[in-house]
Amino acid sequence: MTRLKVRYIYSLHRINRLKRKLGHQSLVKDGEILHRDVSINNIMITDKQCEGKPKGFLIDLDLAKVIGSEGSGSVHRTGTMEFMAINVLLRIEPHSYRHDLESFFYVLIWICVFYELTGYPHYILDANNKQRLPDVLSGWSRADAAGVKHLQMFHEKAFQRILDEFSDGFKELESMVREVRHALFPLRQGVGSEPEYDQLYDLFLRAIQRQLDKMSK
Repeated sequence: MTRLKVRYIYSLHRINRLKRKLGHQSLVKDGEILHRDVSINNIMITDKQCEGKPKGFLIDLDLAKVIGSEGSGSVHRTGTMEFMAINVLLRIEPHSYRHDLESFFYVLIWICVFYELTGYPHYILDANNKQRLPDVLSGWSRADAAGVKHLQMFHEKAFQRILDEFSDGFKELESMVREVRHALFPLRQGVGSEPEYDQLYDLFLRAIQRQLDKMSK
């Protein structure tokens, strides 16, 4: 992985000078690297948010690969089960940038369901009035995770059950989460189409920016 890391550092240096791309987008387009293991443990947010400085980092390139380094027919299942894209779990197509973005989406949902704004766990009360974590995402770590995610992403009632389990501090993100979901899964009868590279990133960033604008008012 040393060559990948050096290549990425060089790419980040270029981007730093050009100031035209950020984060995962620079990793893919300029570093020509797929991360392939986007998970809650591989995303770090800085404690001190300084203007002009990175606010977060995507770490751990152990499962990363240079784009095009394998044949187009090569299909491998890589990543952390809970955050793996549906088609990666099913092993029906090679890992692409879109699958990394889908993993980012699952990390976002995971945080909104299992954590409070304070960073503490989001506990709910069961029938016996005992604290427990929500179980709406429990299927993400099972052998049938692909089927569970497909149901939740493509069926409105199943997706709404996820939104209903958001902790109070994250409920205001519902509209943004819905917008990102639509960008990733525009076809309700399939596993989603493959928008143009820049289009999908643009849809992601616009959804986030709209949310930031609402929160700043």
